[in-house]
Amino acid sequence: MNKLNNNKIIIAGIAAVVLWIITAAITFDRTFIPLKNYIGKNSKIILEVSVINDDLTQTGSLIKRIVFYETYKPVNYKSKVKKNLGKLLFKVKKTDKDYKKLFILLNIKTPVKLKKLSLSNAKYFSAFARKSYYHWEYVSKPIIKRFIKYTGFVPLRLSERMFLEYTLNKSVLPTYAFIGKISTGFEYLIRFAAFTFIFGTFVIILLSILVMYYLNKFFREIRNSELRFKNMFNNSPVIHLLMDINTGKITDANKAAEKFYGWTRKELTDMKITDIALADEEEHKKFRLDVYRRGAENPTVRIINHKLKNDEVRRVELTIAPIEIDGKEYLIDSIKDITEKIYYENSLKKSVEFFKILSENIPSIIALYREKFIYMNPFGLKILGYTEETIKDLNLPEMVEAREEEKLLLYQNIKRRLGGEQFETKYTLKVKKKSGETFWGEIIATTIFFENAWTGLAIINDVSDRVLSELNLIKEKDVFKELSELDALTHVPNRRSFDTKLEDYLRNALINNAKFSLIMLDIDHFKEINDTFGHQTGDSVLSELASLIRENIRRDDFFARFGGEEFMVISKNIGVEGAVELAEKLRLKIETHGFSSKVNVKCSFGVTGYKRDDTAESIVKRADEALYKAKENGRNRVESVE
Repeated sequence: MNKLNNNKIIIAGIAAVVLWIITAAITFDRTFIPLKNYIGKNSKIILEVSVINDDLTQTGSLIKRIVFYETYKPVNYKSKVKKNLGKLLFKVKKTDKDYKKLFILLNIKTPVKLKKLSLSNAKYFSAFARKSYYHWEYVSKPIIKRFIKYTGFVPLRLSERMFLEYTLNKSVLPTYAFIGKISTGFEYLIRFAAFTFIFGTFVIILLSILVMYYLNKFFREIRNSELRFKNMFNNSPVIHLLMDINTGKITDANKAAEKFYGWTRKELTDMKITDIALADEEEHKKFRLDVYRRGAENPTVRIINHKLKNDEVRRVELTIAPIEIDGKEYLIDSIKDITEKIYYENSLKKSVEFFKILSENIPSIIALYREKFIYMNPFGLKILGYTEETIKDLNLPEMVEAREEEKLLLYQNIKRRLGGEQFETKYTLKVKKKSGETFWGEIIATTIFFENAWTGLAIINDVSDRVLSELNLIKEKDVFKELSELDALTHVPNRRSFDTKLEDYLRNALINNAKFSLIMLDIDHFKEINDTFGHQTGDSVLSELASLIRENIRRDDFFARFGGEEFMVISKNIGVEGAVELAEKLRLKIETHGFSSKVNVKCSFGVTGYKRDDTAESIVKRADEALYKAKENGRNRVESVE
């Protein structure tokens, strides 16, 4: 009997266990699992809604920026508009993807036909989702794409009203009512869970075990987090001190602090923060309590002096905030040494003051410029006739007289300087005063960093006397060159000039496969003219003959006196046949011309053409052979040698 009772107890126990297992299973199946699914699904929906609303908010912000840049056109606005247009296009694509994610979550196949969901709030929310998506897809998105394509044609006020009031705001999903629906369903499930839980104590025990497990895991995570914090604290390159809020005692210091202050960790933890900050105890305590009241969300930044172990005082920037470790509140102090930074700023300030003193006492025009002048020294303003206000309306290229290509180079160099390229240039150009007068200025320009921006520095000196002297010297050289290359009697190029020009023709013909011909002429019986009428008449004949030939050759032909009564004509781009015709024309002109000295003048001509392997000696020699042939065959004639 006892055995039977024991069996019944065992069976009842087993049945009870089975019953409790079934109860627990039903509890999980009907309450906790739906509750988990419900919360998980709706949390994802709320998250997606938040993402979409954030996308739309950022889209509005980007549109505002683009409209601002296009309307007011600040410096480099085109690059900024381009950059923000790229972000806007990316944001439009991201918004499309986020809407698709939302509809997948709601099991919606299309934006128009919505599938009925098992959860009651989905049907309620789908109306808002459908309306928002419809407005985004068919109103907001097309307008934004048109805006991206035609940014410059949208006025400021119209843009803000269109996108922020009538377009983007219509696409924002209302989450408040949706969350209310979620809360109602959540309360229903909680009541059902509580009612069922009365019959599921076994499940509660199991859940308690699970809770203990996860609590243990949670605290283990906390311990690991504290360990990670300690590792980060100790190995951080930033100087950190941990201190007690009430006493100000340093409770911990990292390796960077040991290295900076010179004290060991043990020495630092035996000190108070006032030993380092050299501050009054009571005042510093008030400061610590004030930092604590502000909370970790509002850290306090302060610049003070800190003393090192070697008694050196350094200027530091502190960032202080409360922190909780092992359930106790502390203050963590992050310290940045800014001594060198302050020294640099002071040095920079002194440099600016020195530059100002120097520029105001140097008798040269000194100017700083970017797109326009930003500074000019008093000497420069006085010389040029401008004031500090009016000079800022000009730039360097506008203040000089120069060719267009020179001004273009000035603009290009200004752009390079403002981009941070460091180089030095020197120009000698005419500088314009406000009165319209000009003077020759030597402009030395370089790149400097001034007031946190790359800037051009120009030093201008009046070098008018030097430039005018150089110009006069150049004119004298040109006159001398002209005299040295002309024949004194006939005023046509001389033998020296002919030799130079012939070499140029030979070089051009060799490189460009061009052609030219050489005509050599000589006055027949010129010695008899000198002997009969005298050398003065002979000189007159030579001079008049030179003028006659120069008037009857082409503009591109080169005519020179070769020596004595011999002359040369280089005919460009014609062969021997064309040169023979030209020589015959000249021969007839000379024969029929009435010279002022009443002397009957006739000439013989020798013609040859350029060959590929010709030198100056070889082509002149052939022309001379042709002239000799004309003399041999009776004079007053044209002969050629190929």
